[in-house]
Order: sequence, then structure tokens, then C-alpha cells
Amino acid sequence: EEAEPNIKAYLDLKIKVAGQEQYPDSPLPGFEVTVEKGRGAMEYGLDIDRQDLKHLQILKVVDGAVKRYNEQVRLPRQVIQSDFILSVNGVTGDAMEMLKQFQ
Repeated sequence: EEAEPNIKAYLDLKIKVAGQEQYPDSPLPGFEVTVEKGRGAMEYGLDIDRQDLKHLQILKVVDGAVKRYNEQVRLPRQVIQSDFILSVNGVTGDAMEMLKQFQ
């Protein structure tokens, strides 16, 4: 059965290639990130979708504070496309209020 328009589903897949005994480690299920724009910075560098009005989903990471953060940490701790933001400065459960925290 086909999903309705504007419905998206995301899968977390692990792929094991021939000769590999174990599946690779999964990314962390959740982690906390502290990012500051810093002086003179204009943007965090995130394209964000309000998803279900409770959470924020990262559509794209572009030039900005988050990209600079990603350059300093290894992949499991990087903020990447399709990640969900569950809380911003203690605000949770309200996507619009979380977005306001980025200003």
C-alpha cells in the first residue's frame, strides 16, 4: 500500500558485506550537542523541517556554526541530515518554540 503524500519514513539499516563477521556499530541513539554561533556569525547553518510540530528534523547542514562543530568531532557525534532535534535550550515538545531558541 502506498503512503499518503507528504508522509516520509526513515529506516536505520546495517549492512554486512561478505566476509565481515559482525554488523558495524550503530550511530548513537541520542546525544547532546553544544553549539555557539560566536561573534560575528550570522547562522547556525541548518535547514530544518518542523516535522510533526513537536520535533525538528535536519534537512541539510550548510556553512555555519554546526558545520564548524562537525569539523571538530568524529562521525558518531556529528549533526547530520535526517537527525532529529528533540530539545533546544531546555525547550522540548514544541517545534515552533524550539525554532525560536535558534534566534
